[in-house]
Amino acid sequence: RRRRGGRRSRRRHRRRRTTTTTTTTTSASGGAGATTITARRVVVAIPPTLAGRIHYAPPLPVPRQQLCQRMPMGSIIKTHMFYKRAFWRDKGLSGHLLCDHGPVMVVMPEPTYKYGDAGGGDTDGDTGADGVAGLMGFVLSKEADAWRQKSVAQRRQAIADQYAAVYGIDALKSPIDYNECDWSS
Repeated sequence: RRRRGGRRSRRRHRRRRTTTTTTTTTSASGGAGATTITARRVVVAIPPTLAGRIHYAPPLPVPRQQLCQRMPMGSIIKTHMFYKRAFWRDKGLSGHLLCDHGPVMVVMPEPTYKYGDAGGGDTDGDTGADGVAGLMGFVLSKEADAWRQKSVAQRRQAIADQYAAVYGIDALKSPIDYNECDWSS
């Protein structure tokens, strides 16, 4: 027989009255502005180092605060290589790849975009009527440290050559566009 006001009831009551206020400072057009979010639950989907810069009320538990202060950012360069079409599909390949040598160690197909549009599309890397296909790759750890010393043009060519060699498709040596984001800078 259940008692009234037991542990489960107290937990529900506590959840109902608990709110979290989160204040974060963001930069827009060179200026800074604060945004306050009040909610019962907040999902913070950024690296711990950056999450530690957010002001929380009530404060995060001490172990989480310490993690945010002490966990370094990874050394990663995220790359995007775009092609006129998904050449890897012609060979029955998905586009997903794990490599034990670099520069790129992890590759996955990009969503399809109309060229120049950052909007969504399908998620399997196939191209539509006016779309382009892409491969998103990650240069990790020591590889990222080494390749960071090279120019963007050198990284672009090395990655294009790697894709052509690994997938066995010469057309991958000639992407129509390339961009990257160095997450450690």
